[in-house]
Amino acid sequence: MFRIDARHDHWWLKCRNFQVAPAVWDSLHWLRGTLGIGEIVAPWPALSGGASVQRWGLQFTLFPYIEGQSGFEAPLSRAQWRQLGEVLRRLHEAEIPPALRQALPTLRLETAAVDTVGTWLRDPSTLAQAQDRSGGAFLALWQQQRSRIAELHQRAEALHRQLQGEAPALRLCHTDLHAGNLLMGQDDALHLIDWDGLALAPRERDLMFVGAAVGGRWGREHPLGFAEGYGSDLGDPRWIAWYRHWRILQDLIEFEQMLLGPARRSARCSSTGKHCITWASSSRRAMCSMRPSARTRCCRGPAGLCPAPAVVPAAGRQPQQQQPKQQQQPALHYLWVWRGVSDCGD
Repeated sequence: MFRIDARHDHWWLKCRNFQVAPAVWDSLHWLRGTLGIGEIVAPWPALSGGASVQRWGLQFTLFPYIEGQSGFEAPLSRAQWRQLGEVLRRLHEAEIPPALRQALPTLRLETAAVDTVGTWLRDPSTLAQAQDRSGGAFLALWQQQRSRIAELHQRAEALHRQLQGEAPALRLCHTDLHAGNLLMGQDDALHLIDWDGLALAPRERDLMFVGAAVGGRWGREHPLGFAEGYGSDLGDPRWIAWYRHWRILQDLIEFEQMLLGPARRSARCSSTGKHCITWASSSRRAMCSMRPSARTRCCRGPAGLCPAPAVVPAAGRQPQQQQPKQQQQPALHYLWVWRGVSDCGD
């Protein structure tokens, strides 16, 4: 993720080495335009009319810049919990047009994480070998906590057996609604970001984050105000338990791929001088340990850094090569192909 400074505004530019289906962007604009859910942060349209631009094997999308703090940086007030509950209720109750519904991914019982961790538990040799201190630390922690991981894995398998014959209603879900994907603006307004995983799923796929203490936040099982906005039916506890178990196993896999996998990456975030850790698993998430005021995230492709600077040049122009560090300029001298920012200045 890169911050873009134009003459009259600021933007987030997000690059991915995977493709988000156009139906995701179309659904977001439908939710904002038809249902009026303004808390959803949707991409700015490109000159082509689509929501993304393809360059260098990457997908680029441009988003409005939001000045504020994430849910990891500050707690939600009761009024904000109520507002989040209202947004999720409207999202889960939304009846999108059939064409969009048919084009969106469908999620139910995702078992790949259970299978992968089960293989590691049965045969530790299937774990990759450590190549550095970080990898060694992961393997040491794995060995130290192996019994707890095995117990969690067994519970996940039991929940899967219990639920696999059920067919819950599939609702529109964010699917990655942790505290870092909720921004609180300077006016205390809420903004929900990172909708790449929008899908049809049991609503517990979202509700499991409320009270789950992911990243040490949202640890209160029934936060004051949330039910006032969402309603008293806060989901099936069995499905919430399943998704929380699945999430822990999935995070274990992503840490393993990040610290032991061949595509692992670590870099310095030049804007802050702090260490930046990126997920190697399809670059779907990135975590930066940076000053809260920076509010910048990084993206890495499978072969290294995204083109630097990671912006899209005007038609007919070739992307510039990265200059030596001492010659780099803070300004970006590119002509944007996004509608509304073609006058991006220096």
